Amino acid sequence: MKNKTTIVILLHIIFWILTFLPYADKENVEFVGSDLKYAIIIEFYSLIIPFYLNYFIFSILIEQKKYINYAIAIVSFITLYILFAVFFEEYWILPNMSYSWQYIHILIGILFYILISSIFKSIYIWFSNKEIEKEKIQTELNFLKNQINPHFLFNVLNNIYSLSYTNDKKAAPMIAKLSKILHYMLYDCNENKVLLNKELELLKNFIALHLLRFDEHKNIDFYDEGINLNHKIAPLILLTLLENSFKHGDIDTNKKGWIQVECIVDNNILHYNVSNSISISEKLKHKSKGIGHLNIKKQLEIHYNKKYDLHIDEKETEYIVNLKISL
Repeated sequence: MKNKTTIVILLHIIFWILTFLPYADKENVEFVGSDLKYAIIIEFYSLIIPFYLNYFIFSILIEQKKYINYAIAIVSFITLYILFAVFFEEYWILPNMSYSWQYIHILIGILFYILISSIFKSIYIWFSNKEIEKEKIQTELNFLKNQINPHFLFNVLNNIYSLSYTNDKKAAPMIAKLSKILHYMLYDCNENKVLLNKELELLKNFIALHLLRFDEHKNIDFYDEGINLNHKIAPLILLTLLENSFKHGDIDTNKKGWIQVECIVDNNILHYNVSNSISISEKLKHKSKGIGHLNIKKQLEIHYNKKYDLHIDEKETEYIVNLKISL
């Protein structure tokens, strides 16, 4: 809001400085029968009044789409303005110009400044709309993030509850891992873009958290390549895709179940692939994708528009997600 107001005020100041700059040289003042003081006064009323009447009053009609009322208002004001010119004609008559052309000159002048006023108002409205759009996007992003966090938290707390109920020693390290993840979500994900290597650290903590639930070895592979400190990404998108592999896959129930995660950056393009084994019973159990994928698609649209490609392939015993993002 501050930047918008500053830019608009600067535009107005620059415009009026350029408008009245000719009066700095008295020889440029062509008003007959008037000195510089009267010339500036007449010019002031003949330019600034129509300019700001249109800017603050008439433009309201345009915003309300009352175009006929706007046209009537403009015609009425121009008529009054011409009458004003007739009344004070001794101060504004210009040399070397016929009497009829005097009024044409006045009419062109007022229409020109109404046009400039409309342009300035359009710039102001454009800035305002951009701010509203930005606030709307931020509100929607916050809503989507709030969908992710309780969803993830519910799943993990359910696991910790089961372990603590049986006095399992894994409950304490699981709480420690969860603490790190929540700290990242609460304090490091407030920006629209975060460091990609921090997101990968989140994924690794998430995997380690789930591995603590199992007594036997689980086939979970994680591979990353090409990531540096310049790479940033919208937060929590990668986590949600990984979480879906644990939630909808069969790694909990199948000893041979597996999850593979691959995160590679090549030519500033992120290739994020998550695949997992899945059984027929799990397919039937999780027929609906829930909020996960819908959430991801919304966030990708907001952050990356058309600079991403999300492909989901569901096979008989395998579920594959391929995501490409231009960083």
